[in-house]
Amino acid sequence: MNTEELEKILNGGIETQRIEFKSAIVWDVKKFVKSMMAMSNLRDGGYIIVGVKDDGVRIVREGITDELAKTYKIDEMKDKLRKFTDPSIDFSIMNINDKDKKVYVVLRVFEFKDTPVICIVNDKEVKLSEATIYYRNTDKRIRSSAISNSNDLRDLIELAAIKKMRNMKKQGLDVVMTPNEKDKTKLKNELGGL
Repeated sequence: MNTEELEKILNGGIETQRIEFKSAIVWDVKKFVKSMMAMSNLRDGGYIIVGVKDDGVRIVREGITDELAKTYKIDEMKDKLRKFTDPSIDFSIMNINDKDKKVYVVLRVFEFKDTPVICIVNDKEVKLSEATIYYRNTDKRIRSSAISNSNDLRDLIELAAIKKMRNMKKQGLDVVMTPNEKDKTKLKNELGGL
């Protein structure tokens, strides 16, 4: 992401399935873990932009101080996130200026590599449940929460299946589809009853 892309997002002024805003806050795993799990389960992942306040009517560009930005240390963040998820979340951190030279921390959360990210702890404070898949839901106001509808679940299963087939192919294995009974009968008739 660069300044021009950041400006487009900020000018749009709304959160989407792939974009979430957070106020200028110090890194705290409990304030980010649910959103990061949810975004890692999306096709193409998403972005969390720190330094943008949502006052309920519109977004306000705050930017983030150098002192706060220094709390976003990728190795420490990964260590803390690892205690909440299986598999681990893959992400990167960028500091990007807007057109007015305000700095924003942008977390680029990548989609899961092989299998969807699942929460492995119960945490009442953050409202996390063990053995739950979090997602940026599409059936209501967009937010990071437990997957709650069949369309989102289907999309996630499809993405995981595609990744599994690609991984099998990379290993030199073929994915073979077996025909159902109707197709077997049709094929047998086409081959002259063999």
